[in-house]
Amino acid sequence: MKKSMLTVMAVAAGLVGGGLIGNGTAHAATWHRGTPASVRGQWVYHYRQGGLDGYRFYKYHITNFASLLVDTNMTSLRYAHYGRHYYRIKGVYKANSYHPRVKGDILVYRKGNKLKMVEYNRYIHNHHSTKGVSAIFHRE
Repeated sequence: MKKSMLTVMAVAAGLVGGGLIGNGTAHAATWHRGTPASVRGQWVYHYRQGGLDGYRFYKYHITNFASLLVDTNMTSLRYAHYGRHYYRIKGVYKANSYHPRVKGDILVYRKGNKLKMVEYNRYIHNHHSTKGVSAIFHRE
């Protein structure tokens, strides 16, 4: 009787203790390959006499096109969903005649037909805010 009572108490203590400790789930951002489907397409910042300035978001690369400059491509993309309407995109800017090969890390905020982009370091420096971003892109 005494032995069975001790066994029952030990099992109960184990269940209660195990329930209190539990296995905590990590809330790390999940990284995906490519670009988010909601930001794909052409986003225009400025209309010029010679053409357009803006970005084209493809599934696996981003092109920065300007009417007077050589296009800049960002490849090897991966992204994480950082909150409602926010995406962090990392990649590598390919070298061209004007720029060397460098890593890129941007934060994209999309709501409706408007898109804001800011370098991730600047976003952190501005206390997690996209305020002060002068370029607002519109869907073409």
